Amino acid sequence: MIVVENLIKSYGNRIVLNGVNLKIEEGKIYALLGKNGAGKSTIINILSGILKYGGGKIKIDSELLGRYAYHFKRKLGCVFENSLLIEKFSPIEYLQFLAIMYDLNKKDVRNRIHYLIDIFQLEEYKDKYLSNCSKGIRKRVSVAAALLHQPKYLLLDELFEGLDFLSVQNVLRILKEYAANGGAVLIASHQFDSLIDIADSFLLLKDGNFVFESTIKELASKTPKDIKKQFENLLL
Repeated sequence: MIVVENLIKSYGNRIVLNGVNLKIEEGKIYALLGKNGAGKSTIINILSGILKYGGGKIKIDSELLGRYAYHFKRKLGCVFENSLLIEKFSPIEYLQFLAIMYDLNKKDVRNRIHYLIDIFQLEEYKDKYLSNCSKGIRKRVSVAAALLHQPKYLLLDELFEGLDFLSVQNVLRILKEYAANGGAVLIASHQFDSLIDIADSFLLLKDGNFVFESTIKELASKTPKDIKKQFENLLL
């Protein structure tokens, strides 16, 4: 479990996160919603270890993390809003490079890469330079890369940007399977419609803190349209 307590982050005089508390449990998918600039990406970047925070505590599997800790990253798979890829690699070369960086078993990783290329429907593009691939293909490669080392937690920022409808449905199916096998997912997005069918919990961020938190069971009596309207009203 990832536990965040009283997380604070500011840029100069502007407070972005003002005492955020959050729990991310295994086997569940969490939808982190909010307007652009609400702090969604900031939370993802702090949890991934690429952004320092100003105060609070973060624990991963009961281990208290310092602000400059890096060893926990093997437990995380991350997709950032702007894909961080090596442009002159092909998708398969990029995955092979990451396997070396993670020091994964050569025999096992060959099958793992083949599996990821297959489920993300990348066979047609596996040998093309990433610089020549569309934004949607690059996003699919980013998600495949996040899953390569079979992490316990996935942190995904604006996952659906650049993906067509069929690709979105395929990625959602993969995430549902990942969570069903015990993985935990935090998806930061402003696209509520894409998450209503897979998220176990919804978190709405505004003015540096959560103004709404609910599980899908608690929302079961409402229609997706009603839930969306409630979120929109809270963001006004």
